[in-house]
Amino acid sequence: MTNRDHDALRIAVLGDLHGHFRLALTLLKRWETEHNQTLDAILQVGDFGVWPTPYKLDPPTARFARRDPDEISFPEYQQMTPESSKFFDGRNPEHSIDASIIFVKGNHEDFEHLETLERHHGQGTIPVDYFQRFHYLPNGQTTRIHARGHVVTVGGLGGIERDHGTRDQDVAALCGTPVDILLTHEPYRGGVEVWKGSLKSLRLIHAIRPSFVFCGHYHIAGQELERIGNTKGYILNEVNFRVRHRLNPGCFGILEWTSPQDASFSFVEDAWLHDYTRDNYKEVLGRK
Repeated sequence: MTNRDHDALRIAVLGDLHGHFRLALTLLKRWETEHNQTLDAILQVGDFGVWPTPYKLDPPTARFARRDPDEISFPEYQQMTPESSKFFDGRNPEHSIDASIIFVKGNHEDFEHLETLERHHGQGTIPVDYFQRFHYLPNGQTTRIHARGHVVTVGGLGGIERDHGTRDQDVAALCGTPVDILLTHEPYRGGVEVWKGSLKSLRLIHAIRPSFVFCGHYHIAGQELERIGNTKGYILNEVNFRVRHRLNPGCFGILEWTSPQDASFSFVEDAWLHDYTRDNYKEVLGRK
């Protein structure tokens, strides 16, 4: 990744987390350390892993959680614990992350819990954790990132078209608002393959023409999608280890933004990513 002007807004984008918060935060902190830069915001494309009560898990999450407890680590961040404090209470500089994560829902979350939060909250993002660093962006709503003299508007359209998301009223709500970055869970139709993806997302992109669209869901190598006019789309891989000793390729990247005409996204492919395996990522801190 090339170094742009120091005044550029730096936004990390994460693929599906499925509860792997410790891994994601460790990687983001390592990036800040290696590049001697601070992230201004973090975006995430759904399947965040909001499971406050393990007995309500859907069958796929329950199956994966039996061999990987991080799949259901959300309660560690919903309250003050040694793990959440390590990243967010500010007393551990080697771990501390200042930026908040803005996420949309995927198709593996506690939807009842998220809907309850929406009913008791107004417009904008909803903090879901103890330190108020995990911010849920409901469908059809927008939020603004203010940093370094820039303002970037992010719109949310999570879930998948056939289940738990993309209602017509959510699409209509976003059609009336300027959006710089659209966060979806499912890719738009034709982005990856001709007959895969969401038609509603595709129609929304044609209507609002965001500068960038980020999505996930398919757990494939991160890559640029088929462009729609001037809109650049990217699908991100799951933040995890499909192969035990190699991080999934293209699971996070960095967006540098000065203006809609001067912005670029690149996947993080630094050599230090190879330091991390499924067995050691909880211990490897990175360069001092």
